[in-house]
Amino acid sequence: GKQLATLNLSQANSSGITATITVDWAKVPTSGTGWQGTYWYSNSFKVTDGEFSYRTYKDTKGISGAVTQTFQVDGIDCQLITPSAYTKDGAKSKLCILVHGNGQAYTYAGSTNFKNYCAAHNIAIATTKAQDQTAYPFITSNVGWGNREHVKRYVRLYDYLISNYNFQPNIILVGVSMGGLAVGQILYNKSLPVAVTLLVGPVPDLSYIFAHGGSTRQQIIRAAYGMASDGSQDASLETYIRGFDWFDMGLLDISATK
Repeated sequence: GKQLATLNLSQANSSGITATITVDWAKVPTSGTGWQGTYWYSNSFKVTDGEFSYRTYKDTKGISGAVTQTFQVDGIDCQLITPSAYTKDGAKSKLCILVHGNGQAYTYAGSTNFKNYCAAHNIAIATTKAQDQTAYPFITSNVGWGNREHVKRYVRLYDYLISNYNFQPNIILVGVSMGGLAVGQILYNKSLPVAVTLLVGPVPDLSYIFAHGGSTRQQIIRAAYGMASDGSQDASLETYIRGFDWFDMGLLDISATK
């Protein structure tokens, strides 16, 4: 899943334009499509939003049983824990995508009880790095808190897993704390096929957490939404987060709550 090269054609006219991308096979861990040791390597060409990209994937469908793997999807660290009942063929295992909270790493897969439950019920747990910086002061992290890239990382993870593993397409989607914001976006926009959603202490409202979550959270929310780090644009918060605060977008009926 590691991106090797990108050729951006978004500004080019299609008429009379020839684009060529050359792959240096000496820089990738295989000499081409086929078996190399215990893994099968395959190639992928893709055009998205005017960007043509080439990737080489290490196909892990051949792995069976309880395995913890770390890998990258488009250069972003990810982890997958498969249950002992997982097989490359036959009945598909269930897939849980866990959207972690602020400051938690991509290796966070929930509590021991949660992991044991998933293992016993043929459920794999997948996570990705939702923030570029996971420790205070967070000021260099521009990903997280429900922004566009935060959500896209989980969509890319899903696409990779469904393409390379033997999983059911409808997933279990879990959001922890800050992850609740991304889960809300995914549900509201129907970005992924979701069978069940579980929210654990979720943050549903960006405006509220910005006002009441303390200065540390304010710093990283500013970074995630491109606001001035000195707080000079805080009064315009609603302008920056418009369309991302799903709590205020009609997904929940809170008329009977206090």
